[in-house]
Amino acid sequence: MGIKLEWFFVLVIAIFLSIFFIFDQNKKSIQKAKSFTPKEIEINNFIAYDINKSAIKHQIRAKNAIKQNNNWYLKDTNISSDDIKSLTSKKAIYQGDKFIFLDNVVGIKKDGTIYKSNEAIYNVKTLKFYTNKNFILEKNGSIVYGKKLFYDKKLKITKAKDINSTIKLKK
Repeated sequence: MGIKLEWFFVLVIAIFLSIFFIFDQNKKSIQKAKSFTPKEIEINNFIAYDINKSAIKHQIRAKNAIKQNNNWYLKDTNISSDDIKSLTSKKAIYQGDKFIFLDNVVGIKKDGTIYKSNEAIYNVKTLKFYTNKNFILEKNGSIVYGKKLFYDKKLKITKAKDINSTIKLKK
C-alpha cells in the first residue's frame, strides 16, 4: 500500500508541475506577442475616394499602404481632386488629415502648373499645400525656383521665399 501511495503522490506532483509549466509557457508567448507590433493593415493597389455630400473631394491611389501606430505609409502615391490633376511621390505618410509626400514629389494642377520638390505636405481638410524645402514651379514656359512654398486653395493664395524665376513673356 505504501508504494501505491508514493506513486500516487509522484503522479499528482508530476501533473501539478506539468500544468504550471504549460501556463508559464503560455504566459511567455502572450508577452512576446504583445511586445511585437506588426503591421496592423496592409492594402495593395487601391483607390480610395474622399466624398462629401455633393461630390468626390479627392481620389487617392497607391501601390501599397501599411497602417502602423495610427499612421499610413504609402508607396507610389497619387492624389487628384477638382483642382489637382495629380500629386504624386514615391513615398507618403498619412497622419490625421495630412499627407506628407517624400521623394520625388510632382504636383500638376489642372491649369497646367507643375510643382516639383523632394518633400511636401498636403492637408485634405484645409486644402493647404506647403513645403519647407527647395521647389520648382513651371507654367507656360516660365520657371520659378524657391524655398518654402505655401498654397491655400480656398483663399487662392500662393507664397514663397527666396525665389528666382525665368519668365516667358507673351508676344
